[in-house]
Amino acid sequence: MVTVEAVGEARERIAPYVRLTPLLAGDWLEDLAGCPVALKPENLQVTGSFKTRGAANLLSSLGGAVAPGGVVTASSGNYGLGVAQVGSRLGISVTVVVPEGCSAVKLDGLRKLGARVIPFGQSSKERRTYARDLAEAGGMTFVHSHDDPSVIAGQGTIGAEILEALPEVGTVLVPVGGGGLVAGIAVAIKETRPSVAVYGVEPEIGCCLKQSLGKGEIVELPETPRTVADGL
Repeated sequence: MVTVEAVGEARERIAPYVRLTPLLAGDWLEDLAGCPVALKPENLQVTGSFKTRGAANLLSSLGGAVAPGGVVTASSGNYGLGVAQVGSRLGISVTVVVPEGCSAVKLDGLRKLGARVIPFGQSSKERRTYARDLAEAGGMTFVHSHDDPSVIAGQGTIGAEILEALPEVGTVLVPVGGGGLVAGIAVAIKETRPSVAVYGVEPEIGCCLKQSLGKGEIVELPETPRTVADGL
């Protein structure tokens, strides 16, 4: 169970590894929405993604529990970059299973951070299964990209920062891929300020969260949806 207290602890734990990103005026979005809009630019985060927050909280909380072979994860690139970044700081060997055809920029970034990169399959499920098999066979610790309390609490630090920087916030819109980001932000905001509305936003052709909430059970899409994003 992830709590607002866990998010607070995560803020202290990840401080040496992440940037405190600003809130920026939404400019043309304000004209479109007819109200003040602020943007939380996590593209300015270390490695260019919010994923470093969750990776930092998870790896720094593992301590001596890391297997001799280091850690292995499955990622379309961004979470792997976060794990590789923090792993290099903590002296932990990192293996990342990426999709075949992964962005060359992400591959280059992973290798520069010292990660071992293994392209495999296309779907997230394929990569996670393969990464778990590698962990079992190679004496490594598998770290999940979103379905982990430490990762969720780390991502939730964004929500805590939003409340501090913009106390009058009324609505927060959060992109949804695996769900770790929206889960963490929802905990941080709703447990502190229940009146603030939190919306998850996902691709129309890849709306597994909406379907899961509607059915009351986890719904997996039969195939990876093709969208303009190279990672969701």
